[in-house]
Amino acid sequence: MRAQKVMVQITGTQRLFSEWPETADSAQDGGADSTETAQTQQTLPGLYSCQKGAHFVVYEEDDGEGHVTRSTVKITEDSFEVMRKGAGCVRMAFRAGRRSECWYD
Repeated sequence: MRAQKVMVQITGTQRLFSEWPETADSAQDGGADSTETAQTQQTLPGLYSCQKGAHFVVYEEDDGEGHVTRSTVKITEDSFEVMRKGAGCVRMAFRAGRRSECWYD
């Protein structure tokens, strides 16, 4: 399938901590160390395609200081992956029925 132009809407919630949480569970639960929550929303142009049963959305974010991060979202029947390359690189993979932990700066 040829890539189609799309608009990508991203909503992010970031929990800020006064101290590093001892476990992922305490971070997720917003334990005593949680001090503040920040939420952002963006709408960006992107490309959508489907290849070999996997759906892909690719888009770029500019931080306003000249740094561009290219993000690829891959969705299959039982998984969801986010791959980001730019000022920082990260790969977050989520699979149905499995726990996933992803930490990055």
